[in-house]
Amino acid sequence: MTFDEAKKIFEIWQKWFWPCHPMLNSFFLNSIPESFLPYPKDILNEALEIIREYCSERGNHKIANAIVISQVSLKFYDEDKAALELTLKNFSDPRFIEIALNKITNFKKDWLAWLEKLEKAE
Repeated sequence: MTFDEAKKIFEIWQKWFWPCHPMLNSFFLNSIPESFLPYPKDILNEALEIIREYCSERGNHKIANAIVISQVSLKFYDEDKAALELTLKNFSDPRFIEIALNKITNFKKDWLAWLEKLEKAE
């Protein structure tokens, strides 16, 4: 993969990651259907690694570290059928529903804080 290809993928990942990943994680918890990702996991990992190395080499450790954190989230994405089967099974457990509702509430708070931060930046 070229640097320019990785950069395009990274730009889409930046726009997609927040709010999509936290919202999906609120609902699916630890097994999200991978079709929700903007690219296959292997392509995302390759692109993110290229950009992480580029940032790291130029001393931009804040972005490099943020990339690493976002890469870790990819472990929550599984083959669609398996993820959906697990989610269906989990929804029969009242504890799962309680956890999901709590995560959704937290997501809403985070989302509102994020929107407020954007407005202040403008």
